[in-house]
Formats: sequence, structure tokens, C-alpha cells
Amino acid sequence: MKQKPLNFQQAIIDFMKSKANRMEKELNVPGNWYFNEGDEQEIKSWSDEEAAKVWEKIKHNIFKLDCSGLRYELCPFCHHYGYEHNGCYKALKNPICAKCGYGKRHGICIGEEGHVSQYKQILQSFEDSRISMYKFFTNEYYTELIDKIEKENVKAIA
Repeated sequence: MKQKPLNFQQAIIDFMKSKANRMEKELNVPGNWYFNEGDEQEIKSWSDEEAAKVWEKIKHNIFKLDCSGLRYELCPFCHHYGYEHNGCYKALKNPICAKCGYGKRHGICIGEEGHVSQYKQILQSFEDSRISMYKFFTNEYYTELIDKIEKENVKAIA
């Protein structure tokens, strides 16, 4: 029995939707602050090869680096656009962030003082709720989510 290859675009969409839905349900954060129709359409426009690379980078960061929270290591758009974190939070000066479709839709994640992106609003919601985003989105949560997505998206064929 052969397995149908994973639809990487759909896997990434499911990954983002799951996180948005969880924040909406448990923190009352509007899900579209994190993931919206424009984000989904952009991911669907990525080639299979691009999406596969992004998915594998996210998986590597979860399974090998034990990443948690809402960080660039787990952001498909950061991987797609080639963002490399250099410890400086002057993202508006980062040419990668200026090109990012997610940043155009939601505001550049970490920008200049006074700049309020939806990402910053989400971080503020965690702070206001006194909930650690690292305890909310644990590595265990991500590990289980990846396993679930891959099982649901890969169907056995005869």
C-alpha cells in the first residue's frame, strides 16, 4: 500500500489555523489577528517544493530544537521569505520583513516603537492574561499537532 504524499501547503494552513483557533477559543484573541484568508491564499500559491522546505524547517525546529511559543522558528512566512534572526528587533529595517506578505496583511511583527502589529497585540493579550505563550504553545503541543496534521493529511491509497 502506497501513501499519498503530504499536501504541504494544506499542512501549513492547518498548522496556522489550529493555533489561531486555540488562541481565539482560550484567550479570546481574534483568530484573524494570527491567520486570515489572505495568509491562506498566499500559502496555497507556494510551490510544492517551497512548502515542503518550510514544513521541514518547522518540523526540525519542533523535533530537534524543542521550540515553543510564537516565535519566528515556527513561522512559515519567516521561513518562506528567508528571515534570519540576528538578535536585533529593528524588523522595519530588515528587508526580508519589508517584503513579507504576512507583514503586509498583519503589520510587521516586531517593528519600530509605537508600531502596533497584530502580532504585538497577540503578545499583549498573553501578557494581559498572565499566560506564558511558551506554556500555552509548548513543544509537546507542537509535537502532537504535527503528528495529527501529518496523519490527517496523508491518506493511504491502494
